[in-house]
Amino acid sequence: MSGTVLQRERRRVLPAGPGRGPGAVVSGAHAPLTRCAVPGCGVQIESSRLMCRGDWYAVPRPLRDRVWATWRSGLGAGAPEHRESVRLAIQASQALRPAPDASQDRPPALPRGRKRPARRRL
Repeated sequence: MSGTVLQRERRRVLPAGPGRGPGAVVSGAHAPLTRCAVPGCGVQIESSRLMCRGDWYAVPRPLRDRVWATWRSGLGAGAPEHRESVRLAIQASQALRPAPDASQDRPPALPRGRKRPARRRL
């Protein structure tokens, strides 16, 4: 008897709604994907995000806070202050990204013991 009372109590405490918490209902529908806004990144993210997790946390905390403050739950989405904050956040994250290396132009190395096929002259 006391077990069912505890279960009822526990159900009331669980949060419900559009989150991923214990009371959430998973519909199976996913948000459409897009690319991270930082040039040179290319990571696929949900379209509701600005940039990938790595680039977002590379942005200094005060600037991230400014992006959120100017967003205002979507009300400030087109506002000049928000656009400027987003531009500065992308710029800051891009500045911390390592420069492309010339070694990336070479083909990847083969495992030890394997040789590249000889080039033929035509």
